[in-house]
Amino acid sequence: MAEEILDKARDLVEGQIVRTLPGRRFPYHGLCSPSSSAFANGQVGAQDFEGQRRAEGYATLLLALSALVAFNVGYLYQDIQKAVYIGLGGTALTFLAVVPPWPVYNKNPVKWLPAGSGWQ
Repeated sequence: MAEEILDKARDLVEGQIVRTLPGRRFPYHGLCSPSSSAFANGQVGAQDFEGQRRAEGYATLLLALSALVAFNVGYLYQDIQKAVYIGLGGTALTFLAVVPPWPVYNKNPVKWLPAGSGWQ
């Protein structure tokens, strides 16, 4: 019964959840365009939980260090503008260090089961 309801729901929303670009067979989800390098290399959906943990640690460390430096510089010079610029610079540095898919974050990729090999 649940399968029938699920099939009816799929029929109702078919074509509304995933959009494709004209002339493309890959779905387009807004931020991940089909022409991006990760999409072209087949790395979309590649996950490395150890790399995610490492990236989170780096982000926390870099943001904390930049906040500490920004506060101390702002206090020492009594200049809020310098503190804000240092904080923004630290945030930008953290963004560049953590957000791109650097190879250091994908050393232990998850090995997924082949499609259709699950319990049926």
